[in-house]
Amino acid sequence: MKLTERRLEKIDGILRKYRDQLFRSKGFSASALESELKVALDTGYQSIKGIAGDLLKNETYREVAVYYMEHSNGDIRRVASEFKEDLAKVYGASHFEAKDINEKRASYWAAVFDGGEVNDDAEND
Repeated sequence: MKLTERRLEKIDGILRKYRDQLFRSKGFSASALESELKVALDTGYQSIKGIAGDLLKNETYREVAVYYMEHSNGDIRRVASEFKEDLAKVYGASHFEAKDINEKRASYWAAVFDGGEVNDDAEND
């Protein structure tokens, strides 16, 4: 499922709520976000994966997508294979299994929360 303008309008309030929570507490329940999106869009888990990928290109909700991708399977150690390439790009790593992936991830989130430079490769695809 693609994220159309109409779908984005439908889920904007949900995304805004989780974005606010992410920046307030540096996290949120990925499963709760997924559940709310599934209900709002009347769709299943696989479709939400597509929506998350499209959200990477959305400047407002990019971090929500990244956090969801990292935690949709419980935590960062169990990232879904569909998300690994996108996350590596976001972090500025060569691939998700790169030796420096944890450092790159930490730098990404530090930049997000501390206002530093963030790799914009995912937005340019």
